[in-house]
Amino acid sequence: MAYDLGALIHDLEMQLPHASDPTAAVQCVAHALKPLLSNRHLFDGDFAQALLAGDTDGRIYTSPQGFFVQVFAWPVGCATPIHDHLTWGVMGIYHQQLQIIEYQKVPGEQPGTFDLQESDRYLAQPGMISAVIPPSDEIHHVSNPGPHPAFSIHVYGQELERYHVFDLEQGEVRIAGTGS
Repeated sequence: MAYDLGALIHDLEMQLPHASDPTAAVQCVAHALKPLLSNRHLFDGDFAQALLAGDTDGRIYTSPQGFFVQVFAWPVGCATPIHDHLTWGVMGIYHQQLQIIEYQKVPGEQPGTFDLQESDRYLAQPGMISAVIPPSDEIHHVSNPGPHPAFSIHVYGQELERYHVFDLEQGEVRIAGTGS
């Protein structure tokens, strides 16, 4: 039997309580997520179409421990703003590819200010895993350069009630989320 979402959730519920810090949690999730990404029958076409149409948010599971699992659909051309999560997170590429750009904060010219500097840019292929760990390794931008819709599976350490969105053109940072 193929490793499925139920097996992932079971493994995370058993292993995450023993993760001593965000780095250990990310390693635990990445290890559990890896076999899931090769299951070509993970979800059916109706679920994929509902995701693409925006008829579901893709939330698969919310743990009493605080972490949650969510599937994202990325239509061609879809892109996030540059953002962080203020919690650890792991993303596995399930179908097609996504472009990921990672940023680092660097001190700005004025005291108390900062700039963002691109630190990495890559096309994440099916089976690849990417992680964010606050506060230093979490600012990123994700997009689908096409030509087909993409799907990814995410596990976050806690609800995304507040996070930052970075607007490089305006030089602004705003707080977003349900708790803003």
